[in-house]
Amino acid sequence: MTHAVLTVLIFLAILFIFHGIFLLFLLRPQSKRNLAQNADEYLIVYASQSGQTESFALQTAQQLSASGYVVQCLSIEQVNAALFKRSLKILWIVSTYGEGDAPDSARSFVKNVMTKSLGLNDVEYAVLAFGDSHYANFCKFGKQLDIWLTENHAQALFPMICVDQLKPTGLTEWQTQLDLVLPQFSFQPVQLTQHPFHSVVLSERHLLNQGSLGHPMYHLVFTQVEALCWKSGDILEIQCANTDSQIKAFLAHFNLQNSSVFQANHPIELLRFKNLRSFDAMQHSTAFEQWLAQAEDLPIREYSIASIASQNQIELVVRREVHQTGLGLGSGYLTHALALGEQISCRVRSNPAFYLVQNDQPIILIGNGSGIAGLMSHIRQRAEWSFQQNWLIYGERQYQVDLGFADQLNLWQQQSVLPQIDYAFSRDTDNQKYVQDCVLEKSAQLKQWIEQGASIYICGSLKGMAQGVETVLIDILGENQFEQLIEQKRYLRDVY
Repeated sequence: MTHAVLTVLIFLAILFIFHGIFLLFLLRPQSKRNLAQNADEYLIVYASQSGQTESFALQTAQQLSASGYVVQCLSIEQVNAALFKRSLKILWIVSTYGEGDAPDSARSFVKNVMTKSLGLNDVEYAVLAFGDSHYANFCKFGKQLDIWLTENHAQALFPMICVDQLKPTGLTEWQTQLDLVLPQFSFQPVQLTQHPFHSVVLSERHLLNQGSLGHPMYHLVFTQVEALCWKSGDILEIQCANTDSQIKAFLAHFNLQNSSVFQANHPIELLRFKNLRSFDAMQHSTAFEQWLAQAEDLPIREYSIASIASQNQIELVVRREVHQTGLGLGSGYLTHALALGEQISCRVRSNPAFYLVQNDQPIILIGNGSGIAGLMSHIRQRAEWSFQQNWLIYGERQYQVDLGFADQLNLWQQQSVLPQIDYAFSRDTDNQKYVQDCVLEKSAQLKQWIEQGASIYICGSLKGMAQGVETVLIDILGENQFEQLIEQKRYLRDVY
């Protein structure tokens, strides 16, 4: 090898070494970015009963992922104690169900994880809690979760945020706090999936329990429902409103017909959705215009749908609520103030936690009072599918006056759509009999149906009925088998 050739080879080798060092230098910052990015892993855990919380969690996960984060989104039923053995950043998005309960999907987590003391020093978290301030235990499950995390030494990224009835205030605060924690990324407002409001017409209203010891219960039928789409088990959300006659009486009572605020707006439309009751408690010296600017809209009320879409009508069963201040806002509107032929504004809320599965496995339907609505929709759907292994256990006060759908139920029994019906009437004898007592009496048959793959659907009052039935089911099946039903989604509830 000549000296010239050797010189060239040495020169090329030196160039190769410098080139490699240069590449390493270029790649090093990128590697740091990747390591930093991988270190910013977020786990989003949701606990949802109706599906709204799950939808919000999934949209949040999509935005984080699009912003460059490594994100995993889990239902709380997939979370166990072993998950906390590593460093984590967790966004908890949870709802409260009924009178402060955790969603059904969270039962295993509450029992098997939240009862333990864990060292969560390496866990950073934030809690977004959904609830309804009309209930005394507003966002109770979210608060219990936050306390448990704090007591186990997890580090809060920011204080827990509560969302009242899906109002945007709490959601906006959540987005703001996330922006502060993650300043390099800008989040877009997450929208909860909701159907638009539509107008339907009240065509029929029938009193179901004339002479009852309880409050009046009505069967309502709404037509012109072509714009609505629903499944058996879904919920109808109704925007409470004032009727024309109520608004005119309000204006006359306070002598407000000539208020200047009505020069540009018709009073009927301006006051349609305002809570007129809140004006009664105000000082008369307060300007009407000032009240109107601050007055909140009337709330939304939810009712189980008793019909299926092929009927081309929405049916509800509504018990009139009576309080010291008057009739309930929703029930009073629907059962008293609203006239036949008048419209309401409503929308369907999907309720997947109470859906049927389209197979011929047996089902056991348990409920009381106005809960018959959600159970009837399921019976109608099963009849349309030609599935006949259906068993109804239903409770009311008195057979003669409180069984409003006796003719329909008897017809279904004759047609083998509903081959077995068991009733519990609490006021027909001195020995009060409730739904849970009936379930206990039929325990042998219930166990047999469960062994054959039956699912249980419960609709009606949470206090008393649903809680009592759950206690009896645990006694009959044992806690382990009962929890298995929940995990297998064979124990489903629409209770209130």
